[in-house]
Amino acid sequence: MTTPQEVRLLPMSTEEFSGRSISEIQDEFFAVDLPKRPEGRYLYYRYGLSAPAGTVVLFQYRGHVVASAVFTGSERFSKPNENGYGGALHFDTSSVQTFDPVDASTLGRFWPDFPGFNQAKQSLDPQRYAAFEAELKNVEKQSA
Repeated sequence: MTTPQEVRLLPMSTEEFSGRSISEIQDEFFAVDLPKRPEGRYLYYRYGLSAPAGTVVLFQYRGHVVASAVFTGSERFSKPNENGYGGALHFDTSSVQTFDPVDASTLGRFWPDFPGFNQAKQSLDPQRYAAFEAELKNVEKQSA
């Protein structure tokens, strides 16, 4: 992969995915649900993502990075929808991939200034992404 313009960590809502294991999130949401959604729509409640198209998003769930996808854009709804979502992030469905979960210490090897996981969206140095991606294990590209 060429160096992405940006790399961002996106904490997933524990509220929405409550009670689901990492493998369930990977096997159900990332392998089946997200790739089949029009424009790879990932709904959010309050806060979207301010990033350029082409940004690689690393999805954070339960203290691990569990999947990645390329961001293509976003939309904010004029008012929350019937389920309370305030907008949607869009992803290139052909870019969705899962891999063995990556913990904070592993991320720290590639991004030494990584402060650890939290509920805030974080930016990572895109120059280090290729080395990180090369070390991922059991990468599975998803398809719609």
